[in-house]
Amino acid sequence: MGDEIMTPERAAIMRHRTAKKMTKKMKIILEERLKTQKNKCAQFCKELADAKDKGQEVEEYQRVLEGELDSKLGAAQMAFDNAEIVSVDKQKNVITIGSQVVICNQNGDETKLIVDGGTHKEGEVYIIDYISPVGRQLLGKKLGDKVMAGKTEMTIAEIDYQW
Repeated sequence: MGDEIMTPERAAIMRHRTAKKMTKKMKIILEERLKTQKNKCAQFCKELADAKDKGQEVEEYQRVLEGELDSKLGAAQMAFDNAEIVSVDKQKNVITIGSQVVICNQNGDETKLIVDGGTHKEGEVYIIDYISPVGRQLLGKKLGDKVMAGKTEMTIAEIDYQW
């Protein structure tokens, strides 16, 4: 599988598979994260090269690791480059891409989420992908509607704002 030739047709299919909708704010966040990861990778590769210069045997490890890093960064860069920026549809009390919501379980434990085109945690807020199982359930929902998060039923308690 890894030895397949990248034809223009295959590249077009890969771009289509990695195309993702996200808000402008999410794309800015992802751009910063991608820059940070590239800098970390460059620093790590430099440290490996320095260790090699000092006589430590790291060649095989360095070769494999650099290949993995190049592959992961390449996939992240492709997803970033092919992102489709969507304008936030600010429907009152309806969850759309870019909505921040609070969901709570039957015990009243609350979780803050932003529905967008990425997945990570920013402070106390989880940013979830709109194509994730929970993200898909949330789109179009209103206050008081219920969604399943794994095996837990959650109630939409707040729709704070659209970012």
